[in-house]
Amino acid sequence: MTEWADHKPILSDIRLAIKTGQRPTAIILRDKYAGYRDYDDSLWQVLRAHTVNPNEWTDWDMTLASVAQLIEDYTDKNNGQLYWVDASDKVQWEIRSSFSGYDAAIEAEKEGHEFLPGESLYAVPIFDENDPPTFQEWIENLDNDTTHPPGYKNAGHQEWEILDAQEERDRKRQEILDKLKKKG
Repeated sequence: MTEWADHKPILSDIRLAIKTGQRPTAIILRDKYAGYRDYDDSLWQVLRAHTVNPNEWTDWDMTLASVAQLIEDYTDKNNGQLYWVDASDKVQWEIRSSFSGYDAAIEAEKEGHEFLPGESLYAVPIFDENDPPTFQEWIENLDNDTTHPPGYKNAGHQEWEILDAQEERDRKRQEILDKLKKKG
């Protein structure tokens, strides 16, 4: 079964195309003649490219834009699920959790802190040895399913059992606070 997250890079390309006034097929395929080009004709670029307007949307472009809009319109803004998936009794839900270092740092700092009127907190990421995490590493972690929360234990292919997650989060929160205090 395909995970919903597998489709998000294509949706990002479609949104980019619409936002920049480009054709979705051209952005997705990285080819301004996508939808017009005859890939079996080795002379197409030389003999026929001048006969088409690469900015004119094809049926594929219209369909991709319509589908992207449909997904946006029918996605629950609170939980990010498509309405027909969220409401279906055919769906079983696997519960996972995630950890946000940003949220942990803010929550830890709020404890015992008295705020002045108008004062708010924000966190700034500090990277070890100027080595920030990369998008590519994050994608690889998603592919390897290593984005699980601290303290998880795989209890089967359909269930996740979270063991000592609160303790692990508290430990991670303290680690972050210690790093912030050392650098500050």
